[in-house]
Amino acid sequence: MEKDSFQQRELDKSEPPQRKTPKRIIHFADGDIMEEYSTEEEEEEENKELRTNSTPDPSRLAWGPYLWFWAGRIARISFSTCEFLGGRFAVFFGLHQAKYQYVLDEYCRTQNKVCDILMATKSPEMGMLLVPDLGRMEGYFSTC
Repeated sequence: MEKDSFQQRELDKSEPPQRKTPKRIIHFADGDIMEEYSTEEEEEEENKELRTNSTPDPSRLAWGPYLWFWAGRIARISFSTCEFLGGRFAVFFGLHQAKYQYVLDEYCRTQNKVCDILMATKSPEMGMLLVPDLGRMEGYFSTC
């Protein structure tokens, strides 16, 4: 009787074994089921990621860190807003192009017109025709 009561007390004292919940359950087409459990390393990595990626709770901070937290947050938001609006205003006002891009475009357009006119009037026996570069009046020539 003593043995039975001892065994009964031991069973009562011991906690029921905790069953780990599987990380995911995979169901196969043939009806088999495979349960995948997480390892301790994966759990530690998840906890580490949660600790590093979490932002501090401002309600638990002292006054100094609290003010630094909000100053940093306001500065970050202000900078992001200015960066976004600055890009939009630059496109709106045409400030995203080179300062004298219109001059360069006009120069290329006139060069193409001159080359087209000369190529149209060039006879096959003349060979390559040298055309003065209108942008530089120093005597340099460009070929069409």
